[in-house]
Amino acid sequence: MTTEITETARAENNAERQRFVALLGADAIGELTYRHVGGRIVLLSTWVDSVYRNQRVAYELIARALDEISDTGKKITIICPVVGEFIARNPEYAELIDPGHPEDGAGAARPGR
Repeated sequence: MTTEITETARAENNAERQRFVALLGADAIGELTYRHVGGRIVLLSTWVDSVYRNQRVAYELIARALDEISDTGKKITIICPVVGEFIARNPEYAELIDPGHPEDGAGAARPGR
C-alpha cells in the first residue's frame, strides 16, 4: 500500500524487506522497520534522513504504518521509542499495543508511566 505523507513524499510498505518506507521520488528519506513475531508486528526502529527531520516525516510514516497495521487486526510490540512517544501523543493508537508483549519502547505509551 502506498499513501502520500507530505505534498511530495509518500509512504510504502515494503513487506519483503519488512519496513515501511517514506519515499521522495525514488529516494528513501525515512523508514520504520518491523518483524512478524507470533501473530503480532514488532516495531523495531524509525529513521529519517537528517535533511528531512522536523518536517513531520516520522510522524506521518508512523501514522500510516499504524493505520495499515490496524486494518489487519494485528497487535504491535514496540521496541522503537519514537513509536512509543508517538502513541503517547496519539492515544487512539494505544489499542494496537499487545498487552502481553508491549516491550520497552511502549513505556511512554502505557498508562501509569
